[in-house]
Amino acid sequence: MAVLGDLNDEVTAATTQILQGPPGSEIGTPGFDRPDRGDAARLWNIAPLIPEKQRFSRVHSGRPELIDHILVSHRLLDRVTGAGTGAPLQETPLPSVDDDPGDRRDAVGSDHAPVWARIAP
Repeated sequence: MAVLGDLNDEVTAATTQILQGPPGSEIGTPGFDRPDRGDAARLWNIAPLIPEKQRFSRVHSGRPELIDHILVSHRLLDRVTGAGTGAPLQETPLPSVDDDPGDRRDAVGSDHAPVWARIAP
């Protein structure tokens, strides 16, 4: 199973963490390699698999933030072979947005970069 989308919150936000279950088993934490009874229902956010320099999907007031996420089940997690943000040939940097959505009303293109994961068959 996979859940993908614009969650409008960063990885550590409470709203994002609701989908991940209790802390301590996230990728890169000491509990990640220790299976437990919650693994069958837990989702893992692939954010830690994205190279640090790419780990943002929007720029808000000049600050990069990752608010678009891919969360996968245990069954898919072992098959994730790569992850990132942005298009392969993204030549134009993301625009910085602020609190007034009207500023981009007539803008061409998105203010979000795509978030992607490569999953082996």
